[in-house]
Amino acid sequence: MGREGVVAGSGGALALPRAVAPIETERLRLRVVNARDVDAIHAVQSREDVCRYLPFAPRSRDEIAEKVAVWAAGGVLAADGDLAMLAIERREDDVVVGHIHVVLSSVENATATVGWALHPDFAGQGYASEAARALLRELFGRVGLHRVFAWVRPENLASAALCRRLGMRIEAEREHFGWLRGDWRNLQVWAVLDREFAAAEAGAPAPAGRDFVRDVPYGAESSDAPDPALPAEFPGIRTERLQLRLLTADDVDAVHGYQSREDVCRYLLFEPRTRDEVAAKLAEHAAHTTLASRGDYWQLAVERTGDGAVIGDLYFALAEPGSAAAEIGWTFHPDAHGQGFATEAAAALLDFAFDTLRLHRVAAELDPRNERSIALCRRLGMVEEAHYLEDLWFKGAWADTGQYARLRVE
Repeated sequence: MGREGVVAGSGGALALPRAVAPIETERLRLRVVNARDVDAIHAVQSREDVCRYLPFAPRSRDEIAEKVAVWAAGGVLAADGDLAMLAIERREDDVVVGHIHVVLSSVENATATVGWALHPDFAGQGYASEAARALLRELFGRVGLHRVFAWVRPENLASAALCRRLGMRIEAEREHFGWLRGDWRNLQVWAVLDREFAAAEAGAPAPAGRDFVRDVPYGAESSDAPDPALPAEFPGIRTERLQLRLLTADDVDAVHGYQSREDVCRYLLFEPRTRDEVAAKLAEHAAHTTLASRGDYWQLAVERTGDGAVIGDLYFALAEPGSAAAEIGWTFHPDAHGQGFATEAAAALLDFAFDTLRLHRVAAELDPRNERSIALCRRLGMVEEAHYLEDLWFKGAWADTGQYARLRVE
């Protein structure tokens, strides 16, 4: 999809590597944290009223000191996962009122995530807005990003309001996205594109976000901690008309029969494949037989029992074992469409995921233009949780990503 540091269609090369600080505003200075900030950051991250919205429990001073030592050595954005943790320092007296960070999520897709935390004593004075707006100017301006997003707990109304002031719109409401500190956590995703932020800077109102309506009341709590039956080998699944099994080298011709088609690959992340490319992929898949850790996956043949024909395949991967979460995907030969095979196969795999593997959440990511896959998600009882706008540089243009999910309790 492109070389590191270059995103075709995004206006040219990203300005990487880039040290995003220091940044000065009318009242504030954003700079990389250092050892002198341990007490100030501990004053924020040791508070339960702050950490209830963060992905960790209140931290001790020693824990903060260890974190600061790591953060102080960073601050340069160059590759996926790079973090810049910045102190928000008041210029008039050098008091650290909180911190703000940016993680370079994807160089290829010119995307980063931001987050912030202020000491409650400094809330309500516009410091978070001033700091976040300055950081976004840097990210969209000198760095050249296309999209910036933030994770927000639904009950964190102050952060949601800040996102709105920054010109962000809500893109996702993800139910039971993670198990943290003895409870299932729900998360929203707020995002803004470069052109939207420029419009907000010019005084335009923030674009409207999406409404995602669930059959299960949003925010419903569960006392059942995740307890997935892992590690797991795929045992094979039989349905009325189908056999699900791991793909093998013997399936090359069948898989090439549909993965070589433009109409099949239109919404997939790859172009039509040659037979040799399919053979190489099947050899790669053959090494993945056990689900145990994040990213482990199965690539399953969907075989019609009547004639032994492989009519498609299913993808099933562990997204987050600690939260008993997985991802599902599918591809079928057009000749097999309209006969209920995809529903039959995917439903059987979901039943296995929830009943045998004891997973809690299974999600599917898809191209929102793929109406056939959306209809399948709905038949499977999955509900729309996300529509990410222009989050993916896809075959020469910016494309959206949709997400549907189903919970074990549903």
